[in-house]
Amino acid sequence: MSEAAGVATVGIEQMAAELRSRERFLLTAHEGPDGDALGSLLGMHHLLGALGKDSVMFMAAKEFPLPIEYRFLPLEEVFHEPPADMADRTVVFLDCGNIDRMPVEFLSEGDNFRINIDHHHDNTLFGDVNLVETTASSTAEIVYELAIALGVTITPEIASALYVGLITDTGKFMYENTNADTHRIAAELYRSAGGQGPEAGAPPPSGAREAGAKEGVGDAEFEDTGT
Repeated sequence: MSEAAGVATVGIEQMAAELRSRERFLLTAHEGPDGDALGSLLGMHHLLGALGKDSVMFMAAKEFPLPIEYRFLPLEEVFHEPPADMADRTVVFLDCGNIDRMPVEFLSEGDNFRINIDHHHDNTLFGDVNLVETTASSTAEIVYELAIALGVTITPEIASALYVGLITDTGKFMYENTNADTHRIAAELYRSAGGQGPEAGAPPPSGAREAGAKEGVGDAEFEDTGT
């Protein structure tokens, strides 16, 4: 299947229907994963699990150990080899602008149905179905919107994973891709992860300080962005 294979560009509701219609998934993200790739991967895994789907995560063994700021993420279940039933699984690429960003032969050259979920403006639409929202701050933001469309409760596990993705790709809300929707979603994730806002002295979602350390962001910048 070539990079030009994309036959459909869809919206949130259509992608939600596509995910609901399928049962077995293998999820992956780009090589050299950052917080958005990892947070989206883990958040989508929990989302599909909440729907009763069979989901596994894959990343090449060479990606581990992860950078220290992401080692708190619970990724012990990640596969480093294709599962035995790989032929029966739909592959979901997260935060992956083109197929070359996941240079693993069984994924780049396999015949599995491909779903491509991303926010990069130069995405090559390599999936059989593509959800590419270039106005989104991050892929984590798109996964959040999919969870809402699917009626999935945002658990602390989903919220913490997606919050890491959000703060990574917005530079802790300092980049130009930060907008009102970003702050709204961040506030909902914060609360779902157990935060109650700075007035209650609550900490940020689990791991947020670790993920933020790479950018040198102080504790004062981790606060509830809701109104």
